Amino acid sequence: MNSPQSDNQLWQKLYDAGIVTGEMPNAVDIEVIPWYVRVLQGFTGQFAAVFLLLFVFSLFKDFIKQEEVAFVLGLLLIGAAYAVFRQLSTAFAGQFGLMLSFTGHALCLFALHRSLNDASTWLVIAMIEALLVWFIPHFLHRFFSCYAAVSALVIASIKLPILWLMPSMTMLVVMALWLHEAQWLTNSARFRPIAYAVTFVAIQMHSTFSLGYAAVFQAAEGRELSAQTWLIPINEVLLGAMLVLTIVKLLARYQVAAVSKQGLAAIFAGAILALISLKATGLAIAWILILLGFSAGNRVLLGLGFFAFWSYLGRYYYFLNISLLDKSYVLIGTGVLMLLMRQALKHLRMEDTHHA
Repeated sequence: MNSPQSDNQLWQKLYDAGIVTGEMPNAVDIEVIPWYVRVLQGFTGQFAAVFLLLFVFSLFKDFIKQEEVAFVLGLLLIGAAYAVFRQLSTAFAGQFGLMLSFTGHALCLFALHRSLNDASTWLVIAMIEALLVWFIPHFLHRFFSCYAAVSALVIASIKLPILWLMPSMTMLVVMALWLHEAQWLTNSARFRPIAYAVTFVAIQMHSTFSLGYAAVFQAAEGRELSAQTWLIPINEVLLGAMLVLTIVKLLARYQVAAVSKQGLAAIFAGAILALISLKATGLAIAWILILLGFSAGNRVLLGLGFFAFWSYLGRYYYFLNISLLDKSYVLIGTGVLMLLMRQALKHLRMEDTHHA
């Protein structure tokens, strides 16, 4: 446990850095609830919400079939979830509110199902979800609402050429969020679920898009798609450029000159990986996440990056249209190249340390 003197020193450092203002608040004892109790409370909240909703639907089943009534009831349930999240902060209330909100979302989608082929409807859905992300104070709800908002934007642009550039545009948002984490850290409760949701959407979207037009057409459930598929390779070029840009930004953060030996080696290695990702699509996204996660000490983001890396690499190896012997040669060559790059970076680092 920290002593009062160390707490005062920490507060003074934060005050001098402009992160906090005013006098240090009094220490408050926080009661820690065991995880298994919170899990039990969460399941209890889900069951309570399910039985309440079943009771309401059994009474008004004939009215809910009307689209106008379903839409109004859906909005009321989302409003009720907002009230629950604002008033209570327990695991029971969180799961209870989630079930109310998800049911409200389902009712609203049912009410709008006749107009879901219209892009303007998906734009409205995206705006509503964005408002829910901003105002409803719950991590999981913000995560799913942000996920739904970005997905709605993708569906709204399904007939536009920009569709095939959506993975790179989403990754640009991912880069902006994680590279500037220090700026929104004081408002982490709002921005962290947004950052994670956009990251998941970027990985999922690129995984689908990289399989080609047929896979996207199947995922779109037969909707008409933009025919400008020549933008798909440009999307990969943009992702490779973002990898190099990420390296440049991280070098600047750690005050490593881009024209130094270490900086040039890092940029050169990033350019090589960017060129490789043009053939083995997806590796640029994986390396961006690995670099961002490692630089921020974020194990979740780092784990996502490694998972994406091995998934993309395994898929490329599986779909590679050569013999198994040639595939082995490719793996050996790739491994030797990576080891040589590691040795070169290590040698340059030792030289810089020696000169310093």
